[in-house]
Amino acid sequence: MIALSSLIAASSLFGLSISAPLPRSNTAAARSLVDRAVSYTVFGGDGSTQSGWPAESDWLSFEDAWKANEPLLAISCGQFGVPNNDDAENQALFDAIKDAGTATNMNPAFILAIVMQETKGCVRSPTTSLSHSNPGLMQSFQGTGSCNMDKNALIPCPKETINLMIQEGVGIKTAFGLKQTLESAGTTGASKYYIAARKYNSGSLDASGNLGLGGATACYASDVANRLLGWIDMTVTARKCTEGVIGKLSASEVFTSASKSQSKSDEKAPAPPVNTPTPTPSPAPVSAPKDIKAAKATTPTKGEPEAVAPPSQTPETTADAAPEYPLAAPGCKNWHTVAEGDTCDSLKHAVDFDTLKSLNKDLNDKCTNLWRGYKYCIAA
Repeated sequence: MIALSSLIAASSLFGLSISAPLPRSNTAAARSLVDRAVSYTVFGGDGSTQSGWPAESDWLSFEDAWKANEPLLAISCGQFGVPNNDDAENQALFDAIKDAGTATNMNPAFILAIVMQETKGCVRSPTTSLSHSNPGLMQSFQGTGSCNMDKNALIPCPKETINLMIQEGVGIKTAFGLKQTLESAGTTGASKYYIAARKYNSGSLDASGNLGLGGATACYASDVANRLLGWIDMTVTARKCTEGVIGKLSASEVFTSASKSQSKSDEKAPAPPVNTPTPTPSPAPVSAPKDIKAAKATTPTKGEPEAVAPPSQTPETTADAAPEYPLAAPGCKNWHTVAEGDTCDSLKHAVDFDTLKSLNKDLNDKCTNLWRGYKYCIAA
């Protein structure tokens, strides 16, 4: 979490996302062509299921998420040059997260996702300190719990301190934490968690409601949503979100929800169907407490190349009202709008893959990262 002006968000301060995902322990819904457990899905827009974000029923359970993250937890402190967590410290972290979830009626999987986003779960994470102190596992705003204050790493990290770090980040022991950002999200369903993540990172929600805007780490909410689905960032190559692009998106990369029928009523205000090119309505802006907002960082972090989604079966022209894929070739003369279920194979009658890839930057070699609802260049 960032609470300091002119400071890069904590999740990127500690090396962005070291990303090469691991297999997840359950096989709930898979995304188009690639299992979403081992592939990053770029989530753009306002966090609603109508704009393509996952419903809470799509998330891994806390226990499964913990199991999936165990390989990363085992090496998480290497990024800081301090000893890695031992078994007792990891058990204390597991217990602290579960207890905090129970105390606040908060899904513990969400707490774990924030912990992994902020510090990868290293109990000896350094304290970020400029105008305000952001210590501990969750880089809590003006917290006191830390096993690495002033570069003095505690070995072992006491169970009581681990518990305090989680309580401060969740907002049990502090005036600003996940509890407070959830309460002020102004919506229902899973989107409240994604809005809370945005506000936890940057201190406020952009007036547009777009979770890729608002300063600090633009991809933060998208990263957290992916962690909740089982994405594990063991190498930086798997994080397919570009800081400078995600704020321009109003919908998400193709994602198949395990609970599509339930998710239709997940939010307060309905949005356009997922394959509709018009922008999704945004929730009303909600600001963090004045002192928090003023203290937050505004410098976006460096991200990975933008991901892309599968084209539809009928090519479109420039008269199409759908938004253009941001990295399409300039001067494009003919377009195709991506619809749900499309693949590059379905476009062979209109354009060969090599041409499609050359005209649309960052389309991957397997063509599994097209953007639903956006139009792609098929002739220039």
